[in-house]
Amino acid sequence: MTTPNTNVPAPVNYHPFAPTGEVLELTIDIYNKTKKLPTYPFITCTRTGRNITMFGDNLYNRVAKFGGIRELLTTFICNDAKKADKLAGIIHADQPKSAAGFQRKSGPKTREVLELELKLLQAQLAATPATTPTPVAPTPVVEAPVSNVPTVDDLMSVFQDEEQKIIEDVIEDVIEEQEAEQKTDEQIMAELEAEEANA
Repeated sequence: MTTPNTNVPAPVNYHPFAPTGEVLELTIDIYNKTKKLPTYPFITCTRTGRNITMFGDNLYNRVAKFGGIRELLTTFICNDAKKADKLAGIIHADQPKSAAGFQRKSGPKTREVLELELKLLQAQLAATPATTPTPVAPTPVVEAPVSNVPTVDDLMSVFQDEEQKIIEDVIEDVIEEQEAEQKTDEQIMAELEAEEANA
């Protein structure tokens, strides 16, 4: 009786980040019409989910190398992931080894292409799990401070009070000067009378 081998490694999912369904079909349609990916200038590594820069001749050559845009989108693995997998003993047989070359074909975006891109974005949003929005605190209502600025009537009353005070001070000064002048005259007369009496 043989014992079953319990050290069998778990199967490796080689392409967990590969696009599928409507997202894949819309991406292919957009590429076929524009020769650009809707995620321009990036393509997603199907092994790690990282965005890898790939556009222009690099993209066209990769499409030819992989045998078509569908194959590239569903099986592309970046070099870092391939190196890590190689060290772990994982071999990716679906990764092509040589470039076949590809001629660039470009054209202006049409309304149909823009609609396809919109559908793709909507499909990607629908596939993305919804997150609860963070509540935004309402902006506090700032009340204007009670104004301590005097009114025109207050200013006029203060001005009139000050003006009256100045007038009264001037009148008092004038009266004091007149009284001082009168005393001086009286003192002069008294001195004169005293001199006449002594003479």
